[in-house]
Amino acid sequence: MSTTNRRLHARALELAARAVDFALGRAEAAELQSHLTTCPACARTAAALRTDAAALRLPTTVVPSRRVDDAVYAAIAGRQTHPPRLMLLVAATVLLMVALLGVAAAGAVLLRSWQPLPIVVVAPSPDPSPAPSAPPAAPSPGLAAAPWTAPASLPVAAGSVRMAPGPGGGLYVLVSPVSPAAGVPSSSILALLGADGQPRPGWPLELTGWTCDGSGEVASWPPIPAGDGSVSIICRGDAVSVQSGQTRAFAFDANGSMTGTWAYGREILDHQPRIIDGRLVLIEHEWTDLPSGDVARAWWLVTVATDGAARTGTRYEVPAGAVDGGLVSLGPDGIAYQAGGNEVTAFDIDGVRAGWPIQVDGEMSFLAFGPDGRIYLTSSTAEATRLLVFDRDGHALPIGSDQLPIEPARAWSGAGPSNRPIAPLVAPDGTAYVIGEADNRAVVYGIDPSGRIMAGWPHRAATALASEGSCRSGTTGCGTWLAVPSVGQDGVVYLPLAAPDAQIGGSFDVVGSDGKAQPGWPMHLARRGAESRSILGGPDGKVWALATEPETGGSTSATILAVTNDGTVLSRTTVVNP
Repeated sequence: MSTTNRRLHARALELAARAVDFALGRAEAAELQSHLTTCPACARTAAALRTDAAALRLPTTVVPSRRVDDAVYAAIAGRQTHPPRLMLLVAATVLLMVALLGVAAAGAVLLRSWQPLPIVVVAPSPDPSPAPSAPPAAPSPGLAAAPWTAPASLPVAAGSVRMAPGPGGGLYVLVSPVSPAAGVPSSSILALLGADGQPRPGWPLELTGWTCDGSGEVASWPPIPAGDGSVSIICRGDAVSVQSGQTRAFAFDANGSMTGTWAYGREILDHQPRIIDGRLVLIEHEWTDLPSGDVARAWWLVTVATDGAARTGTRYEVPAGAVDGGLVSLGPDGIAYQAGGNEVTAFDIDGVRAGWPIQVDGEMSFLAFGPDGRIYLTSSTAEATRLLVFDRDGHALPIGSDQLPIEPARAWSGAGPSNRPIAPLVAPDGTAYVIGEADNRAVVYGIDPSGRIMAGWPHRAATALASEGSCRSGTTGCGTWLAVPSVGQDGVVYLPLAAPDAQIGGSFDVVGSDGKAQPGWPMHLARRGAESRSILGGPDGKVWALATEPETGGSTSATILAVTNDGTVLSRTTVVNP
């Protein structure tokens, strides 16, 4: 058989396998049919693929065995050597797994924040009876209930996707538009999925004229759940709406009823505001060019009540010539932290706090927040990385770690102030997890609340953390963000991992308190080009995973997987269609 003929047959089988789960384009369908009409062998193989897929398409709780999954994954990753006959069997198995897991390997397109914040799971009440954080307010003109047009599918064709734990083992999902067409209003979607992956009654909601995310690729604003099962989101008015140039926060109970709204007349792009004690808290800033060539910078807080009454805080004037990369974090207690060079300054509504600024030796990471207002960060040198912990008054606490022999995992692969190590993960009890890299693999150290490395740690993943997006060779100024891991209430760590090579998808790993992957994990995405994006754990042991999968024509599909703690897929919910 000639090389050309082999390519024709391989192309036909690729299209036949894809057609099992996805509708082919008109040209591809015609190409496939033309080949099958003249090639009985390929026609038989295509028919067998459809038959096998139908037989394998059992209830969604049934997935391929872990042994087969790991064997195929290892073979594709090149970690095992097989005789030719076994390699043919592996290849056939991969085709069947693609037919079975094509939907299971799909996910959502994410953007990463200017300050990638670690995600800590909040435990909502199992049977919430939400108490409004503010008196009920009439919905704004841009707020209306969105029709639920397809079971287990959010009605959007493109967008960035954010997840946060919901009440009763559910999940809040926020989809914001990505660069809508000129003159077309934005339309963000907020949904609450039940434990079965289906929409809860009263959901989703569509917010027309609002983009509920930061500006472009510099801000990521996930939903903010509260302990009573309610949720709040921060949005900005798009350029073609009457709310253009505004920032607004919305709060909803678990039934989809709005319980409060906060309006601010300026657009906040980079730093996600918070709702604290019933008030919206925002970070404002001002940059002024000086005749000397320096830049005068100032930061301050603004708080807004539900009636619109605003209070402007005392300005923090950054000293002229000081390094200021614009990296400011707002803590859950309303204290903001500005990190420039090797210095951190804390300021609140009354200005710079006593005891600040503080100096940090080495390369400083983004900040994370723990119990009692503690601030966690890492400091890295060419040799090692350390965990540092400070209280809200700027005092170093003796619960940081010794030097850890890992290189930092960087939030951003390009140049600029965002090219910092990612923040450590902090569990509710103060246990911290420092994530770095060694030999192109993610390495996680678990540090107990006294500063000691816990037994069984570090955990060494099979690959590096996943990255979001890609850069064409030679593109100036391009970079990619890391897919940020998360930690649950029980200290379980959730890792989105990269594919070992271009022949298979990425994976998700769930690491227990003993530093070992839990039974059933990692879970591999079998389809070539599928990427892990985000993973969260709920208080009931369920895992929510978000991944992307390439489709025909250069588009990308998006699916959220609900997975048991042993790796069994319970449901698949498409949130972005090609």
